[in-house]
Amino acid sequence: MTATTPGKKTIPLTDLQITKKTFDKNIGEESTTLNLDLEGTLDTFVYTEQDLFSLVDVELKNKLPSGSTLKPNSTTIKVESLQKKEGEYQANITVTASLFPVFDEEKLKQVVKGKSKDKIRPFLDPIKGFTGADIKITPPIPLLTNYLPLRNIEFELIAN
Repeated sequence: MTATTPGKKTIPLTDLQITKKTFDKNIGEESTTLNLDLEGTLDTFVYTEQDLFSLVDVELKNKLPSGSTLKPNSTTIKVESLQKKEGEYQANITVTASLFPVFDEEKLKQVVKGKSKDKIRPFLDPIKGFTGADIKITPPIPLLTNYLPLRNIEFELIAN
């Protein structure tokens, strides 16, 4: 079998079918070793986690509560019982995910830049599902350790 491609997952759809057997010795030949080369075929389903997440995201988008979204790093997708039926593939998919609020990140960056870490909570509280903030400023700004920078602000949403 050939090596798998990094980032891709493979699910076998059929059993391995041996198409060719080649021995390096003939029947009746005396030898201390015997080598066998096998060739075969195997139908597989190959996918990437990102492609699968994109399909799930499109399928679930209209079923999520208003103002919510999925994030790939907090979503687990399990593919089970993959079968070929009438030329198409069907599978049971189990999705476990945390929902995150949709908000205008660029607008929030503009509002909180340069503000004291202690004074930004009122801007975060209206975000649906917000429970707390852990603010880290890297690299630390000498003499201004309690203030957000004027640019390069990033938000990371974490599920509790």
